[in-house]
Amino acid sequence: MGDEPGAELPVLTDWLLWVSDSIRLVTGFPAAQFMADPSFWVERIHPAERSQVLAQLDPQTRGSPTTVRFGWRCHDENYRWFEARRLQHPPVPH
Repeated sequence: MGDEPGAELPVLTDWLLWVSDSIRLVTGFPAAQFMADPSFWVERIHPAERSQVLAQLDPQTRGSPTTVRFGWRCHDENYRWFEARRLQHPPVPH
């Protein structure tokens, strides 16, 4: 599983709200790294799955909650399976 050169990745600042410190045990990266660089986790999604994952999790997409599974490149450069969820939040009253 290699990287896709030249891929444009969006900065998803409003997607990642919190990461547990235990993420280091699974990925080899500290939680602070995920929070310091909002595109960090996106860049490490397997290139063949990245566009589909981003489309399914896009917070601008209206629809029911969804779950997506994908390969993610950890610190040791091996891919591991992860699962992410998009939840449907009620509209904020104005």
